Amino acid sequence: MSRSLKWAGSVKDVRRRKFDLVIDLNSLYETNLLGFLSGAKHRLFANRDRRSIDRLSNFPVKPPAEDKTKHHTDRYLAVLEALGLNNIDRTVTITPPAESVENARSYLKERGIENKTLIGLFLGAGHPTRRLAC
Repeated sequence: MSRSLKWAGSVKDVRRRKFDLVIDLNSLYETNLLGFLSGAKHRLFANRDRRSIDRLSNFPVKPPAEDKTKHHTDRYLAVLEALGLNNIDRTVTITPPAESVENARSYLKERGIENKTLIGLFLGAGHPTRRLAC
């Protein structure tokens, strides 16, 4: 299937869902265009220099210009301030199901490392702005 047919199918699928509000935190040309073509009455797009098509956003409050010195989380939250969402707690708590915790304990015990100090690393952040500075 050609790329243009896939794109047309995506637009058709999004329009079928009849969204009232589109929030585009990535705000790339392609995602802005999809948000516009969605038919949503309200469109809030991040304000990214040379990446956004600002005229396709129609939200009454324009988000601040992207500040690349901030972490992605803070940049995304700045966009949401246009919705009146301010001072949002950045703490994320993940509570895995009890079965998953038990599976992890069994895995560690089988290897004799259940009482060791373990360190997890995620090396998938290719761009320096997505890496935690220690």
